Amino acid sequence: MPSNAAYVGRLHEHGARSDFGMHVVDFGAWAFPCGTNGGPRSRLWWFMDGRLQDAPRNPGFAASAGLGDTLAVQGESRLWLLADGDGRTVTWERFFACGDTNREANAQISLRSDGGFTVRSNDLVRVYRRVNPDDWDDDGIPNDDDIQPLAYDGDNFGPHQTLPEGANSNAYCWVDLVVPNADALVTFTGDGYSALPDPMFVAKAGAMNRVILLIGKAYHVTSRMPIFCIGQSSGEIDVDQVSATELSICWPVEIEAISMRSGASFAMTVVPNCLGGGFTWTNSCCSISSLGGGVFAYSCNDACHCGGCSATGDYGYEGYRLPACGGWCGCSGVYDPSPEQGDDDGPYDAGASATFSKSAVIFEDGYWNTPTNWVERQSTQTELHCVAHGGPNGGHVRFEIAGENKLERVSGHLLPVEQEVLPGKKLDFTIVYKGQLPSTNAEDIVVTTSFTENAEGATPEVSTDDLTAIRITMQTHMTAPQNTDRHRHTYGVCEKVALLHAPASVGLNWSCSRGSAAFSTSVGDGVRSYSCPVTSQISDNLCVEYGDTSYTPQITIVEPTGFECRNEVWYEDKHRPAGEVGGVEMRMRLYVLPQHVSFCEIYIVEIPCYTGSHSGFYEHEDQMEEWYHTVAQGAGEWGQPSISGYWMTDKAGSVAVLTNWCAGVKIWDVPIGWNSQIASPVAKEINPDFYKQRFEIFTNGSFRIDKHSNWILRTIDDHIFLNGVQKK
Repeated sequence: MPSNAAYVGRLHEHGARSDFGMHVVDFGAWAFPCGTNGGPRSRLWWFMDGRLQDAPRNPGFAASAGLGDTLAVQGESRLWLLADGDGRTVTWERFFACGDTNREANAQISLRSDGGFTVRSNDLVRVYRRVNPDDWDDDGIPNDDDIQPLAYDGDNFGPHQTLPEGANSNAYCWVDLVVPNADALVTFTGDGYSALPDPMFVAKAGAMNRVILLIGKAYHVTSRMPIFCIGQSSGEIDVDQVSATELSICWPVEIEAISMRSGASFAMTVVPNCLGGGFTWTNSCCSISSLGGGVFAYSCNDACHCGGCSATGDYGYEGYRLPACGGWCGCSGVYDPSPEQGDDDGPYDAGASATFSKSAVIFEDGYWNTPTNWVERQSTQTELHCVAHGGPNGGHVRFEIAGENKLERVSGHLLPVEQEVLPGKKLDFTIVYKGQLPSTNAEDIVVTTSFTENAEGATPEVSTDDLTAIRITMQTHMTAPQNTDRHRHTYGVCEKVALLHAPASVGLNWSCSRGSAAFSTSVGDGVRSYSCPVTSQISDNLCVEYGDTSYTPQITIVEPTGFECRNEVWYEDKHRPAGEVGGVEMRMRLYVLPQHVSFCEIYIVEIPCYTGSHSGFYEHEDQMEEWYHTVAQGAGEWGQPSISGYWMTDKAGSVAVLTNWCAGVKIWDVPIGWNSQIASPVAKEINPDFYKQRFEIFTNGSFRIDKHSNWILRTIDDHIFLNGVQKK
């Protein structure tokens, strides 16, 4: 008994179990609102069997810890009261079940000021919430996401993080967060995959939570209650209070390439310099090798005519990737031959022009489609066609471009190009570009052509053409249980995807074969949203257009493929009269597969039907009603999966009470369907092979349930075996 607890009453002065055992627990100035049953009470009656009531014989409020027939032993048993935050806890200590002093029973009932109460008995937490139907144990985790929705998981409060094996501890930082008002679930969503999982935990009201984060990774933090950062390991960490319930947290990483030395090598520096890791390049035309100490060398051969390509790649550490750009390759300024002139097919007047084949390039940055599948940058292309005619006198031409850093040169000469064009000759070459960085404003990439004819009094003729680099970003509304990258392009059916772009000032046109019904605009922010089709067999041909440029993102729609049955199993052996076959049942939490996408936007249902096969005992006429998968057996009820993929807790069971029993087998193929809303008929069905229930009676009197190959539950001589292990 805690030192600050108050002892209540004298227990069983006569030591008799028949003693009524009723006393008054006085709360003093504090009053309990009696859940939903009435006004506040400053005292309650307690009973030896673990009950609290507001009156001895006419209870308007009654909570029971379920001790039942118990014995209180003088000098051993005691009842005590403890002021517990905003409530009171009443505890029965060292009572004894059925008068057996070898069967100690303990119980608690914790009363809270909001009218809810928590019950614990026999060292097993069994919690009942009277006022919060969505979170029975009031631990901040919604029932659908709570592994133990009836257990107040005090050990689940706060983050439980460990660094990956072999991790460089210098690559991590920490922040201290607090949720001051009430217990709440705190979710971190990172902008890419890393070896350190994105945190998710329940924050206890007012308690400080130290959270480990990866330096360089950007996190979006959400909570249903106001959340604040009260401390951090470094002033370099950028914490932005987006709203009362949202934070944005990142320690930025800077990667710089020091200028080329002698045109053959360059050095990379990383700030902070404690991260470790290394650089890799995949799209450089020249070979790159490490000289150690962050210095790298290019190797170019005499046949290389790239004109100085940029080494773009990645800096990788702790399973995370950041874009990195090195210097220009060793042939930069060494060998970039002037475009060759050819005979003019004119005659043409002297002059020059440079024109883009498209008004824009549309691109997407790379993303993790799954935790093991990285997709490189995707982009449309445009051709810059440069032409100059020497005419009868020849002339001087210059082609140059502003904003070229927003483009990736695929092929062609490096601008600027400046040279003399001979009389009667033509200069003609093409450069191919893809997108690399978004424009700041529309048409801010400008190519300028200047031509001066070799004639007396000639003035330069200047012409321009422009281009816009548009980056689109597709961001899912929900993270997937096994993929935290919301920029992935593999989606569950009906998933919602925000369609973002930069620069925001340009207007894009999104379209698909389902028309405007597949799109919506979020209230208040103007963000376009796309809803994936209800089956993978619908090809939407999602497309974005800007002027004369169109781009089709590479997306994949995934249907549910079955269910994973987690370890939360409840089982019981039905009472079996002598000579009769009994039954057994189990309940398991079903999670929709696959888990690298989200199915939060669909509703799933077991479809009522006649299905499966039957033999032996199950062909008996008394069992005929069990042949049909009806509403009585749980069919026809729609449920929506949660963020974790949890769909529902399902029960498989059979009670076969007959004196004339024999061996037999019943197999239910349970058809499962889904739709974008609670409706019928369903849009699609899961292959029944993924969801079966097999009930089998053996000639030795044992019974087995085999449910979609996850669990085998068997009873032999009144003992329960789960996957071969005795459980009774």
